[in-house]
Amino acid sequence: MKKLLIAFTLACIIFIPIGGYAMIATLSLDNLVINSDSVVTVTLKTKTEGGKDAKGFANLANTLTVLESLKGNIKPGTDIVIETISGFEDSPVFEPRMQFLVFLQKIETATSTKEVAGHFKVTNFVQGCWPIDHSGKLLGMGTGTTRAQVEAKIVETRGKKPAPSAPTTPPAPGM
Repeated sequence: MKKLLIAFTLACIIFIPIGGYAMIATLSLDNLVINSDSVVTVTLKTKTEGGKDAKGFANLANTLTVLESLKGNIKPGTDIVIETISGFEDSPVFEPRMQFLVFLQKIETATSTKEVAGHFKVTNFVQGCWPIDHSGKLLGMGTGTTRAQVEAKIVETRGKKPAPSAPTTPPAPGM
């Protein structure tokens, strides 16, 4: 009985931490900037649920108002739409009355039913969406990085092309 309990405990230690979700591969700041067509500060204007998928995840259309453009040609005051998945751990979450520094890729051709040509997607999912606190400090996966560092990296990487292996579509929820 003791051996069975030890075997069960070892099995739990080995197999339980292996979750059902794929995690993103974290990009360096250089690659995050290089792989982004635009880097902007935004605020949430509206969030609309577009129904749920077979696994119960809600598809959200987030209309964001651009406050400032650090890279790219999106003008301040422009509204952009970002599609996200509610409840999916690697999907960005936009909250009302908050500002975000967002790294964006323009969707030229939709590669899935959740993408719309002409819309934008956040570069590398949650890594490309950094909340900004009331004092201007970057939070989320941008914690410890300053806005000045991001601006310097934009200048330093100007003209560099993204690597062909850059992540472009999220892993399916539950995979």
